[in-house]
Amino acid sequence: MYKYDVGISYASEDELYVGRVIRLLKEIYSIKTFYAPDEKRRMIGEDLLIFLNQVYRNDCRYVAMFVSEHYISKEYPRQEAAVIKIRQQEEGNGFIIPVVFNNAQLNWLHDITYLSGSESTESEIAYLIKDKVKGNLEEKEIKTNEDSFFKSDIKITGEKINIVNVKSIDNSIIQPRFESGE
Repeated sequence: MYKYDVGISYASEDELYVGRVIRLLKEIYSIKTFYAPDEKRRMIGEDLLIFLNQVYRNDCRYVAMFVSEHYISKEYPRQEAAVIKIRQQEEGNGFIIPVVFNNAQLNWLHDITYLSGSESTESEIAYLIKDKVKGNLEEKEIKTNEDSFFKSDIKITGEKINIVNVKSIDNSIIQPRFESGE
């Protein structure tokens, strides 16, 4: 049995976008997610490469890779990608959920269907990840009601993120968008 439904691999420069997706996965869809900022206590004193190897190879049913120019140019995301590639060679492609920004490429992912982070809102990406994860969960029933996937009344205030006006996947947006500190 897996500890997490999905592990998140990303570059810290993309944390604002990725963080919004994670909040939706956790708070709206009840998806158990490995997201490094939420696991700092567990990671203190650990060899990061060994720790992440365990997480991405053994602890997560799926791995969502947020592949951007930052991702492919930084050491730790490249190390995470190497671990994920090893798992792919052992298991095949079914567990990887690539989210690609601005056509950033990892050569070994070229044949895998991906989600476009550049052309999709955070709520669309979260919905599609949820759909992939929930559609294949065997042991875990996600607690939802009929309207929970399609209706929300949430706002962004300070560092708290909330969804506004999600009625369907075609009408999903997070508004307003602003960087921290504005």
